Amino acid sequence: MKLFAPRLVRRPDRLVRFDRLLKSPRVFFVDDADFRADAYDLAVESSTNLGRAISMVDMFCRLLVDDVNTRVDALLTTNSVDFRDVCERNGVTIL
Repeated sequence: MKLFAPRLVRRPDRLVRFDRLLKSPRVFFVDDADFRADAYDLAVESSTNLGRAISMVDMFCRLLVDDVNTRVDALLTTNSVDFRDVCERNGVTIL
């Protein structure tokens, strides 16, 4: 799942820097196929039954952080509230 915020694509200089970062050897792309259905189901359940609206993309990120087979050291987000619990549980730093 690759997503770019509208603000990012409107600024080619920032998009170029972001592209360079993503193509660095330290970045590993994770196949999202294993997480997609669960992220969808959990996002719907969270919004409808638990009264906590979390987008499918944010739910995907939560699942990724919680996955024991995926190493996540840090999460860069502007919405730390939706990730605080899962990041604390897994020792992931929120940037």
